[in-house]
Amino acid sequence: MKELTRQRRWQLRKLEQGLCYICGKPQGAAAELCDYHAVERREQKRKLLGCKPWKAGKKGRPHIV
Repeated sequence: MKELTRQRRWQLRKLEQGLCYICGKPQGAAAELCDYHAVERREQKRKLLGCKPWKAGKKGRPHIV
């Protein structure tokens, strides 16, 4: 089994401390990310998958953040 990289060890340490594993700020409502990075990740995924943004009064549930 390979040894963990320095970057991955840093990420795991931040997760254990309850911080965002990308920037080290406190975690927001999302499971592992701060509010800024949760929104950024969601927008990247939406663009990649070609999904439209959620609208109030439509099908589906609202965002956590």
